[in-house]
Amino acid sequence: MRRGIPLTVGSRPVIDLQLPIGQAEETISVTGDLSQVETTSSSVSSLVNQTQMRELPLNGRNFEQLILLAPGALSYPAGGSSALVGRAATYSVSGSRPEGYGMLLDGENIQNWWQRGTGAAVTGTSLGIEAIAEFQTLTNTYSAEFGGNGAVINSATKSGTNSFHGSVYEFLRNNALDARNFFELKSAAPFRRNQFGASVGGPVKRNKAFFFFNYEGLRQHLDQTFQAFVPTLAARAQAVPSVRPIVDLYPAPTTDLGGGIGTLITVGGQTAKEDYYFGRFDYTLSPTDTMFVRYVNDIGTLVATTAIPLWPTLDRSANRYSTIQERHIFSPTLLNSFGFAFTRPDTNETQPNKYPPLQQAFPGRQDVTISVNGLSPLGANFVNPFRFLQNKFTVTDDVLWTRGSHSLRFGFRVRRQQINSFSYTYWNGNYTFTSLQALLSGTPRIFTGARDGEAYGNRDFRDTALAPYIQDDWKVRRKLTLNAGLRYEFQTDPTEVHGNLHNVVNPVKDTAYTSVPHAFKTNPSLWNLDPRFGFAYDVFGDHKTSLRGGFGLFHDPFQTYVFFSGYVGTPPFNSLNQENPSFPIPFQGTIGPQPLPALTFGTVYDIRTTPYQMQWNLNVQREIFRDTAVTVGYVGSRGVNLLSFRDYNPPQVELDANGVQHFGKIVNGVGVSNPRLNPNFGTLTLSQPSSLSRYNAMQLSVNERFSNSVQTYFSYTFSHCVDLAYTYGGLGGNNGTSAWNNPYDGSTDKGSCSYDIRHNLTLSAVYRLPFRGNRIVEGWQLSGIEAFRTGVPFTVTTGFDTALLGNNFATPRPNRVAGCDIKANQSRIHWYSPDCFTLQPIGTLGNSGRNIGTSPSYATLDINLAKDTRITEATALQFRAEFFNILNHTNFSTPTLGAFSSSGTPNPNAGTITSIVGTSRQIQFALKLLF
Repeated sequence: MRRGIPLTVGSRPVIDLQLPIGQAEETISVTGDLSQVETTSSSVSSLVNQTQMRELPLNGRNFEQLILLAPGALSYPAGGSSALVGRAATYSVSGSRPEGYGMLLDGENIQNWWQRGTGAAVTGTSLGIEAIAEFQTLTNTYSAEFGGNGAVINSATKSGTNSFHGSVYEFLRNNALDARNFFELKSAAPFRRNQFGASVGGPVKRNKAFFFFNYEGLRQHLDQTFQAFVPTLAARAQAVPSVRPIVDLYPAPTTDLGGGIGTLITVGGQTAKEDYYFGRFDYTLSPTDTMFVRYVNDIGTLVATTAIPLWPTLDRSANRYSTIQERHIFSPTLLNSFGFAFTRPDTNETQPNKYPPLQQAFPGRQDVTISVNGLSPLGANFVNPFRFLQNKFTVTDDVLWTRGSHSLRFGFRVRRQQINSFSYTYWNGNYTFTSLQALLSGTPRIFTGARDGEAYGNRDFRDTALAPYIQDDWKVRRKLTLNAGLRYEFQTDPTEVHGNLHNVVNPVKDTAYTSVPHAFKTNPSLWNLDPRFGFAYDVFGDHKTSLRGGFGLFHDPFQTYVFFSGYVGTPPFNSLNQENPSFPIPFQGTIGPQPLPALTFGTVYDIRTTPYQMQWNLNVQREIFRDTAVTVGYVGSRGVNLLSFRDYNPPQVELDANGVQHFGKIVNGVGVSNPRLNPNFGTLTLSQPSSLSRYNAMQLSVNERFSNSVQTYFSYTFSHCVDLAYTYGGLGGNNGTSAWNNPYDGSTDKGSCSYDIRHNLTLSAVYRLPFRGNRIVEGWQLSGIEAFRTGVPFTVTTGFDTALLGNNFATPRPNRVAGCDIKANQSRIHWYSPDCFTLQPIGTLGNSGRNIGTSPSYATLDINLAKDTRITEATALQFRAEFFNILNHTNFSTPTLGAFSSSGTPNPNAGTITSIVGTSRQIQFALKLLF
């Protein structure tokens, strides 16, 4: 019998068995060595084991950070961070966009609405590391068994055993131990974080039934300092009676800036709370039948304020994941696994505080927003309330059939999705005042909001996905294995339960919105066939050197977040703009010229294709020492039919004698756009599949399994990614703009991907120090993660709509001075040279390219020093001191992108960096009882 063979998630170990010759009366023993080199699969992947998860320093105990250990994996630094789009990090893997990858927990995809990670959306954490046994990051040409846009994180949870085991722990961080942020004036902001919990697993009935339970809690508070701009007391005395109750909501200033405006410093707390519960029960029904049930309940809340701390934002998320799986062995060559899962991610945000002066517009709604040029805003934010609730029911069945030299896997996945969500942007209404004097006189310039009877923002979508697959791993010869598979990624055309779907069917000719039965005119997922091919060649037949390669195609069907915004901003929700409105109650009397309907987050109705990625790789893997393997290879990918924003109803273009395009002109000193193509609509910025991407990389990894008290993992990627325009997609500012710069020509946006990081290096290590002796001397351990990457690209913009396009997602780029080095005399306050750019004539586009700059590089070293003290044979106490960014290296973010002010003069802050990426040095202590 061969014992001690480590089986990991997604692994296919090769073991050489030797049967020594002996006499008849001798006992025959079977021995063998487990190969470190993959000789049967072309999949490119990286495994994170229990030692790495347990011992490596993780800020916030967020296990998703370990995804970044895999070659080709990086976090998208410009990703959005709010309850609206989620605060969890997003990951780009081997050139894929930071969205659409699979995040599997025991085979169940647990990503949230915005296709982000497992953590509670409002806190951005991924708790529950004590319940995760290990996970595998699949990064290229993996089996047809898995979907995703080209990357999958495949994790498995812990189960109980015949002996009781577990842990009790608490981790503590506070500002007394933190270094000052580069941009903080005196000291680190007041901060306190407690993470605590316990896990326990064991038998219910020996060799028959087992349980595992884990609880983890998070309590966190951060004081945030804001500079508020408010009216002075003298200015308030000038307010007309209807306005005085509103201006009195402003706090009194401590500094007078002149012109009736003063400032003060306000401190608002950001308080987070999260509770994570995990339970798993395993049961052996018979020698051929096993089953398990697993449930996760992860509830998080976050309360935060702004410069005027009267309207705290209440964020809440409740993520619930449950699954039941049964495995049956029909014969030694036939195994079946059946599963059912129910997933319920739920995120919402409100600002419930109400003040009578701001309730006059729409009593019962959230307080109206008061936006004043030069002052901090009053009232609730106009992007909430919202709620994103999903119910996902998933049935899976997987068969493993070994027949001769063929190892066949086939099965299917059926997912039924119910979306019961709403988003009430401008539901409370927004008054805009051009100046303080306009506010004091009660004369707003514009009001934006939805009238009573035209403010229904609920959309309840339904769709069903079906994904059958077949995969054959064929052992052609002793040294050669071929991998071939096919997956079908079908998804029904989404419907809305109440028929509340309206879109612009023909952007060029339509005169109004049209009621439509589905999200798309025809189903774009009908032909989503994903072939996978690969080979693995055991070069010398000793399982120590392999040559591997493969090709795969991966479709990324449209999820609800792609088209939701386009349908929640159309009837029966109708937001209007009233110029020179009545105040403080809008829509009194005549509404000026009726505004044209417009879409700024829309989706093309006649989309016929699904975005997909083609991947390929060729690599060599070699075991250089026992338990140490090196992998080096080429990895490439190409994205096709990727989404990008484009204005389908731009101003008509006029060509001058030099062939320069003009989208508008100056009339009486004011910029006026040319008439739009369709005079019945305003801007129609619609998401459409017209973008492409290309990625080429050299990837290197060195993996040493835990032996001789040391475990290390090193990865390095040298890559380049090029694409066309990129959609906003809820993933942040994209380091520039998010739509075609020229609405008639998308090729002018060709440039480096916004997540293009040329050099990306990580090194992790766990080292048990060789101290021997008494309990004080022995048990010390040192571990750490070193990360280095070059900066992300950014686009220099004019800072305002010089082209008169009237498109919020396409701030034009200026003209670039030929031969001028934008990096000359580079520094934090001068990261690019503004002198290299000139303002093009109003109504035209500049010739500067997209993503021509690169932000500063990023480097950090995290260290964990731990001491295990044995109490009994089965119990130990561990003390941990964790140092994040121990060298306190400042990692600067992207600079100010706008090169000019709205008056056309150079922006004095152009090229200046005003924020950092990551953190300053932070220290965390922990105590764990292990049994």
